[in-house]
Parts: sequence; C-alpha cells; structure tokens
Amino acid sequence: MDRNNLSYTGEESSACGVGFIASRKGVFANEHLLSGLHALKCVEHRGACGADGVTGDGAGIMTDIPFNMFGYEQDTVAIATLFVTNDPVKQRQSLKIFEDTFEFMGLPILEYRDVPVNTKVLGEEALATLPAIKHVVIERPAKSRTNLAFDKLLYMAKQLTMRKLYSTELVGNLFFTSLSAQTIVYKGLCKADALQDLYPDLQNPEYKTRFTLFHRRFSTNTRTSWDKVRPFRLIGHNGEINTIAGNRSWAKSREKMIGAEKYELLTRKGISDSGSFNEMVEAMRYRSGVPNVEDILALMVPPASVDNEFYTFWSRAMEPWDGPAFISYANGYTIGARLDRNGFRPARWARTEDHFYLSSEAGTFQVDESKINAKGTLFAGRGVTLDLDTGEVHFRDPSHSKENEDAKFDARLTPIPEEVGDPKKSYLEKLPLFSYTDEELKKVIYPMATDGKEPVGSMGDTARLAVLSTEPRAFFDHFYQNFSQVTNPPLDYIREQVVTDLRTHLGKKPNIFEPKELIPPAPAFLLKTPFLSLSQMDYLHSIVGGDLSEEQIVPVRLSMTFKRTHGVVGFKAKLRELADSAIEAAQKGHSIIILSDRDASYEYPAIPSLLALRSVVNNLNEQGLRLNASVVIDSGEIKNTHHAAAMIGFGAYAVCPYMALDIARNDDNRALKKLDADTKERNYLHALEQGLLKIMAKCGISVVRSYQSAKLFSAVGLDKQVIRDFFPGIQSPIGGITLDQIGEQVLERTQHLRDEDLSEMKPLKTYQYKEHARGKTGEKHSMTSSRCKAIHELVRDKELDLTDMD
Repeated sequence: MDRNNLSYTGEESSACGVGFIASRKGVFANEHLLSGLHALKCVEHRGACGADGVTGDGAGIMTDIPFNMFGYEQDTVAIATLFVTNDPVKQRQSLKIFEDTFEFMGLPILEYRDVPVNTKVLGEEALATLPAIKHVVIERPAKSRTNLAFDKLLYMAKQLTMRKLYSTELVGNLFFTSLSAQTIVYKGLCKADALQDLYPDLQNPEYKTRFTLFHRRFSTNTRTSWDKVRPFRLIGHNGEINTIAGNRSWAKSREKMIGAEKYELLTRKGISDSGSFNEMVEAMRYRSGVPNVEDILALMVPPASVDNEFYTFWSRAMEPWDGPAFISYANGYTIGARLDRNGFRPARWARTEDHFYLSSEAGTFQVDESKINAKGTLFAGRGVTLDLDTGEVHFRDPSHSKENEDAKFDARLTPIPEEVGDPKKSYLEKLPLFSYTDEELKKVIYPMATDGKEPVGSMGDTARLAVLSTEPRAFFDHFYQNFSQVTNPPLDYIREQVVTDLRTHLGKKPNIFEPKELIPPAPAFLLKTPFLSLSQMDYLHSIVGGDLSEEQIVPVRLSMTFKRTHGVVGFKAKLRELADSAIEAAQKGHSIIILSDRDASYEYPAIPSLLALRSVVNNLNEQGLRLNASVVIDSGEIKNTHHAAAMIGFGAYAVCPYMALDIARNDDNRALKKLDADTKERNYLHALEQGLLKIMAKCGISVVRSYQSAKLFSAVGLDKQVIRDFFPGIQSPIGGITLDQIGEQVLERTQHLRDEDLSEMKPLKTYQYKEHARGKTGEKHSMTSSRCKAIHELVRDKELDLTDMD
C-alpha cells in the first residue's frame, strides 16, 4: 500500500504494536515470514526501550512450525521453545523435571536443540538476563489421534511441570515460550528491527509459514523481562486488563472448587496481566469444553452491542476481563483478533485475494493498493477470524455461529420483585450506633436523596489520615481508590454509558471448568444494579429459611454484631464465627449469604462491615466454596459511594445501605419533604449507581461484574497482619492499626451510648470532615479556610520584603 494508506511515523509514541499477515490460500511461504518481520519493524515506534537505547521492552513473532527446518514430518512431533536459566545446577534440575514429567505423561523427548542467537544485537540489560534458549522435539503418542487431543496432552504436561517447579522452588528457572504441534514463537528483549538479526533461524529462506503474528511491546504496568515479551503461546495483547486482580482471584476460586492444586490454571506469580490472560485462554480451551478460541475471547471480552442468550448464559460462569485491549491470537488452525467493548485500541485490516492483513495501524505492510478488495477497522467488541486451511474470513459475532444459534442457552435468571410494599421497619433510632453526623446528613445523604447524584465538593483532601485521627472515622477511610495511568484511558461514563453494565447475579456461580454445572446452571436472581432497595432487601429476608430440598434460591442471614461484654476477644471471635458459619451455609446449599447488622445495639455493636465481608470471602475462597454463594451486605454503616464501591470491589455481590435509605425515606428534613418516599429512595440509589460508575470509569472498567473482587484500592494505616489476613494482595505503604485496635475503636465509638435512649438521640454535631475544621472541634486539616486567608493576606502585603528572609 502507498504512503497515504500504510505509511508510519517514527516520532509517534503509543502502546504496543500488534498484528498479523495470513495466507488465504493455505500456502506455506517464506514471504509471509518476511512480510511479518517488516510489519514488526514498522511498529517500532509503538514500543519502548531501556536506558541503554538498545534493550527494548520486547519484540516477537508466532508462525507455523517450519517442520522442514527441523527435519520432521508435520503431525508427528511437537516443538517446545524454552527459556531456561543459565545457572548450570538449576538448569539441570529444571530440565530434569521437565523431561520426567513429559515422559510420565507419555510424551517422549526426542532431542534438544540450542537455538542459535546473535548476542551482538542485544543491549547490556538484555544480555545480562539472556536465558538459555532451547528447542525441544516431543514425539506425538499414538493415543493422540487428533491434533486437539495432542495439544491438550501437551498443555496438561506443561501445567504439571509448572506445579512441580513451584513445589521445588525452581519456578522462574524455566519458561514455556511456546509448546505446540502447530505453532512456534521467537521473541526477545530487543527492538523490532533486531529480532531477525537476533535469531539466524529467521534468516533461513527455508523458513516457510502460512502466517506471521507479530508483537512489539510497550511495558506499562510490569518490569520488562524475557518471559514477559509477547506473543505468548496463544495470544498477543495490546492494552491493559484493569480487572486483573479480580480475574486472578476468581481463577483461584475455580481452582479450589475443582480440587485443583495451586497454580493449576494461572501458573505463575509475577506474570503480566497479558500472561494471565493467555493462561486463562489456554485453560478454557483445554479444560472448559469451549475449545474454540474465538468463542473463548468472546466470553472473556464480551461486547456491549450484543446482548443475547449466548452472552447472558456464559456471563453466569465467566466475568469479563475488562480494560482497553486489542487481542490477536493463532493456534495453527485459525488466526484472528478481538477488540474490547469500548474499542480503546486501534486495529486496521486489509484483504486481498491471497492474503489478510491486520495491524495496530495502517502503514505496516507493503501491499499494492490495486490488489486490495476490502479494508477497514475492527469495531468495539467485535473480532475477525480466518481459517488457515480454507482461507475463509468472517467478522461474525461468535454468538451468531450456527453451532451457538442452534444451542439452547438458558441462564435461569429471574429478577427480584421490586415492589413488595413499604419497608417493614424504620431504623432511624440507631443512627448513633453508626456514628452518623449532622454534616454527613446535610452534605451527603440529603443531596443524594433530593438530586439523585453525588454532592459536588472542592478538589483535594487535606484531612488527617484515618490512622492518625482522633475522630470517629469509618473503617472505609483507610482505603483509597486506584485510577488509570500511563497508556490506560479512563472511561467517560456519562457520554459512553452505552458500554457500561451494572447488572449482577445473586446465587451460585457455575464453575466454567465443571461443564455439568452449566447443564443447566442453578437458578439465580438478576439485578439491574448491585444496590438493593429496602423492598428488595426485605424480599430476600422473607425467603431466608426456605426448603433446601427443593431446587430454589435459599438465603441465609448472619449477624455482623458481637457482644460488648466479650470485648476485643469477642470481636475477633465473631469474625471467625462469621467465616465458619458462611462455610457451613455454602456447604449446605445456601446460595446467598446475607451479612446484616440490623440487630445492632449498644449491647451488640456492629463489626465494620468491610472487615466482616473480607473474613467471609477469604475463608470461602480458601475452602473452595466462594462460587457456591453470593455475599450480600445489609448494613447501616454504608453512607456514600466510596463505601459502596469498596464493598463491591472487595467481593460483595450486592449492597443494601438500609440506614441511608431509611433516612432518605423518613427523615423530617425540610428539603426531603418536597418529594415522596419512593422517589427519594430511588434518587439515593441512582446516586450510588452513578457514583460507582464514576469510580469504575476512573479505572477504565465498564462492567460491574469485572469490578467485583478487583480490589482496586490501596490501604493506608493498616497493620501488615490485617492486610495479610483480610486484604491479601492490597498494598499498604505504611503500617498501622492492628485487629485488636480496630475492635477497641468499635467499642469506644459507641461507649457514650451506654445510658442513652437511642430513640431520643440526634446525629453527632461535634465532628466535621467535609468542611474545614472550625474552632476546637472537627477533623484537623493541613489546609483550612483560615490558613488560606492568612496566605492571601501574606502575599498581598506590599510592605513585606521577602528578600531578607532565609
């Protein structure tokens, strides 16, 4: 193509460069390799380099295995490409585990080949970390009658090898760059134009392939290393998986549930988000009964524009891997690509009679414009697939394939009744138990109930950290929301609301690696948002204690309160009791676990609801029961969108802030009297929904099911043991309060209620947080209105001579 169509500009700087060329005639040719390498060089500006200017973030290609170069017939062997440590002892130990495991699995090792490498093209950092690179020829056993069966056996052997390496603390000393009977990967910690020089194999005119998939890496969220260079064994990825913490957490839950050993699905710590994505694609292809990579990508990266039975059904079993993404893949049978639901990454394609081209941008392939019969761009949430045998190209959504359209997909989702009468009881007399302040009512809850949106405040938070405060701060204040950075764009949740989705499910989550759980899936409730109205929550309470012998949804209710006279010991014991009770309930078949503090009183104060949630979720996860039950939080402690988002982000499926909703409906404030109770409740819930969307959007996340358990928060002021026991994986730059101190704070904050009649008490008036501290009361701030005024007076003082000041 000419400069107007496929030229590139070297001064640009962007994210990874990805793409492929593929024959539409099934022709193996060296020109396909050379064209792919040329395209790789053309996206060099989309990658990054180290300080030495030579060590790149990485470049690589995937192709058909050139069997003629290896001297073997196609379909008789598989080729593994290994990155192995140069330490002679650890290399020998690692390869011994590899050989023994593959022999045990009936996969004899025929020979090793040291891959020729030209180290002169490497930078100092790349050369210092260069692994030993080996090709291993593996014999195809007679029992593997199909290519898919052979690939599956290779995958199982790889997983077992990785588990053994972990058990012997040798992990990191051997990495499977590629392992297939069809495809092979060459990649290195170099710039795009150095890859062909790095590997003399790529200069061999006998290297023939039907396709070349290429990738130039721009590392944004991980330190670069040889193993993190792409493409991986199946995919090349341009973008970030913003929900990766939650996705990995759900993968762990699935491992536990099927009784798999640790790292069975996602085999490596320290792997990039793209690496985990690749491993989940592999796991689903070989273990889930969804062998079609095109379908797998559709389940993991579902579109916003298509909402049918296919996607609704699979949403029960797989949460979206959300974030900006252009994912290309090849497995030796098909090659293709898919964009995320927002279309945050570019993907340009062109088609001729003989070839199909796809790249992160136009300008990467040297193609005569006159030969192009079609060209365009991939749309958001859509993909393309090319059959490498027939050359057929289609842009059809996988849900519309004949196989999927003929299937009977029944998600068995029913909505919770939304109108079941007025709430049964008011809890306003319990306001003091949850430290509601006059300021919170006037500045937060009243505006949300009247306007249906979050109140607007000034930028900046100059208040003391919660760990340093002497005021009654909420446990939520120890957590701060994360947000998108570098090449990771936030979402405009207002103008792009069409791609957002707040729907969630209550009930058992089928394990996608247990196909029998999907035929059919257990019944569940479908919620439009994760925020329950009082009437919806009353409905859930009304069906507690149902008959487990029948196939129906039966919730169980657990109290988040503990006996004051038992002190801190009782506080800690209650956290353990909650976890044990939740485990027992899930084992019995209760598919919804309600954690409620409606029975809170002076004698039975409430545990911080976020702490109770994490105790339950962590222990359900450790017992392999997390998928069996959805956790619902019914708490008076939740007052604003930050509180609600923390609950969802740390694992709650749904939340009912009953105290705030009760205030919205029944408080006698003048501003609230203008609206009827139902409208005020709906307004408050709408404000929570919009606030959650805003928080998700800051992380580039569109779907709440992806935000659930993503744990996109940082902690400040919590003891390391608290983090380890309740918030594993969360970073806390400093230490802080212990679990004992948290329990003491709960008791101290309600101690003043000892001799009071709660029904006659009003919200706290002495504590202010939103406004700057006035006088001797309220939270201390580093910047107050009086200090700001003093600074203004100082800079306006014309008689002040600053030149004489030291």
